[in-house]
Amino acid sequence: MRHLTLLVLLACGSEPIDCPEDTKITVFVDEDGDGHGSGAAQLACTLEDGFSRDADDCDDTEANVSPTSLEICDGQDNDCDGEVDDGLRQLTFYKDKDGDGYGNADRARQACAAPDGFVENSYDCDDDDEFSYPGAVEFCDGKDNDCDELVDDDDPTLTDEGTPTWYFDGDNDGYGTEELSVQLCNAPPGTSDNADDCNDLDDTINPDAREVCDGQDNDCDGYTDDSDDSLDPAGRSEWWADLDQDGYGDPLDTKLTCVQPWFYTDNDLDCDDDNPFLGPPETGRWVVDSDGDGFGTGPVVGDPSCTPPGPGYALAALAEDCDDGNEDINPDAVEVCNEEDDDCDGLVDDRDDSLDESTLSTWYFDLDFDGYGDDESVIQACSRIAGTVGSGGDCDDTLRLVNPDGIEICNDGIDDNCDGEADDADDDLDLSTVETWWADLDGDGYGADGSELEACEQPESYVGNPDDCDDTDPFLGPPSRWALDTDGDGYPAGEVVGDETCFSPGPDYAPISLGLDCLPSDPESYPGAAEICGDGIDQDCSGADIDCGPPGSCAEVQALNPLAPSGVYTIEAADGEAYDVYCDLVTDGGGWTLVASSIDVLSDEANDYSDQLQTVEPTDVMNGIWPGMLHVASGDSDIRFTCKDSPISAFMRVDLSFYDIHWYEEITTGLDFQSCFNEADGIGYDSPAPARRNNITLEFLPEGDDWNTVGYLEGENACGTAQFTVDFDDRGVGGDPSDGTDWGMDTRPKCATDGSGGAWFIFVRE
Repeated sequence: MRHLTLLVLLACGSEPIDCPEDTKITVFVDEDGDGHGSGAAQLACTLEDGFSRDADDCDDTEANVSPTSLEICDGQDNDCDGEVDDGLRQLTFYKDKDGDGYGNADRARQACAAPDGFVENSYDCDDDDEFSYPGAVEFCDGKDNDCDELVDDDDPTLTDEGTPTWYFDGDNDGYGTEELSVQLCNAPPGTSDNADDCNDLDDTINPDAREVCDGQDNDCDGYTDDSDDSLDPAGRSEWWADLDQDGYGDPLDTKLTCVQPWFYTDNDLDCDDDNPFLGPPETGRWVVDSDGDGFGTGPVVGDPSCTPPGPGYALAALAEDCDDGNEDINPDAVEVCNEEDDDCDGLVDDRDDSLDESTLSTWYFDLDFDGYGDDESVIQACSRIAGTVGSGGDCDDTLRLVNPDGIEICNDGIDDNCDGEADDADDDLDLSTVETWWADLDGDGYGADGSELEACEQPESYVGNPDDCDDTDPFLGPPSRWALDTDGDGYPAGEVVGDETCFSPGPDYAPISLGLDCLPSDPESYPGAAEICGDGIDQDCSGADIDCGPPGSCAEVQALNPLAPSGVYTIEAADGEAYDVYCDLVTDGGGWTLVASSIDVLSDEANDYSDQLQTVEPTDVMNGIWPGMLHVASGDSDIRFTCKDSPISAFMRVDLSFYDIHWYEEITTGLDFQSCFNEADGIGYDSPAPARRNNITLEFLPEGDDWNTVGYLEGENACGTAQFTVDFDDRGVGGDPSDGTDWGMDTRPKCATDGSGGAWFIFVRE
């Protein structure tokens, strides 16, 4: 302590603080820093940290224990008044000896907090058993586990787990049945501890019973009578084999069983168990069998006997032989194609239903009488039928010269000799029927001498003459006279000079065989040049300029103005009338004319599609498939089909690939906004609405007429930027959505449905 006093007297430096003795104060060490000290008094000049003027701390190691501290429930004298937990609310706690959370009412203690091993409740009915307390599981142990004063079977809350099962034993044979059981600690009257009885109404049937012949499973092993190895052999019956099923048994083949076996009978009277026509001796009557085929004819010979009188006899009970001199003809023979009644049933060959069809011959109908029939038109018969022949292979039974013996000639692709190849593709072609063609490499309609090729059909880049002077110069055809070409466009206009020749008389000459130039000073004007309408110039030398007038299609709109945007344009259709139509001038090069659209259902399912779509042409009228302004399109137009499921959908879903659309040869792709036109205000395409035709009724609607709700010439009413694909050529139908086909389910409509707001659209491009 002297050491501590010395430290207190030190200043911030190393020198002790010195003060007069009469100014020094008494201090006590405060170890826990709660402002109250303890221990021996010390003198100091000033009150420093760790010291107190008071020595009233009853525990200077606990900061929460001092005369000024509040008493709390912690088992200590916090306020140093000599009392522990004094002044605090005292509660009653109960001893929980078995640690199950429930206390013993007979062992209580007062405290402000639960002492160790005590709880706040006194509900335990057995504080020595941790499995006995309120809410515990009641099980079979002779105790009140859940403290409800009910034990085992008397307690309705008894658990099924671990509780024995007792089975109702209706016949009191010691074996119960699964149909009625109960779980209790103790066996109720009339029950058994097993469910092995297979008949609980008969005390003679149980696993301990003996199996007997009575048609029941006496010993409950799943087997009955003869099927049970434990069968009591007493009570079985004797049976004799009846393999020929004539009702008589073989005395040498017997069985002992409860139940009559298949192919056994209750007697042993059969003479021959392999012959159903020979039973007891009295059935053995015999007739003569001259051809030895087992069937005879004529009167019965001798007395009844199990054996014939000798060789060459047959049972009279058998059917009579219709030809006893031919062993191949008898009631047991097989009818074949031979013009004989082989089986003695009175029917011959084809007229007999029992005929062996493997003996039939195949005959082919020969409609053109060339000795060969159609392989698809056949009949099978024993003998040839009128109009048939024995040889097939005719690939066209309407042409007499077309058959496997025919001579292949050039005749527009007919397979004359039925070998699968026609005309030039057939190595057997009669070369005397071919034509000679000459190569026309410059495309001027004249061929080069020495380039001849023999073929039935005109090959590409070949013509039927060898008259070209130079097959590399499209402006030089056959020998011609020559004239001056003043504008260098390859067409002359000056004075004709010289005789016909292949050689130019000079660098500024052109052959007159191509025609004369109508504008010798304009290199853009010559016979066959592209005419520009309305410019006052006769570019094609036809004699006059042409009036532009309304374009005939959206393709012409784009040709006249390649920068024109998509929208509504006036065209003059093939019928000579003018119509306002929507033109898509962006997608796939543009030039698309909208010819049909509808919100009606287009339901042609992939597994049951309309046959019309296999052959439909743009000019055909197919109600529901191709209605509307189809007269604006020519028969060789491309077609594009698009559709939307709903007005708010930006995605255009497309697929007709499961149809054989033979006149569509392209795959068209693009963006949604490139092939739509907006209704602007949601009612029509920029009021007033353009003139159009109702696609359902085909009625013409003038400009300003209200828009249709069914059958309308309009576009999408919500255009987005999602990609879509038009795919007619992909033959990938089969349920695989990754191949660009099969949008929608095969069993549902392919596009818009009534009331959905969706629509489908058809465009054509010439």
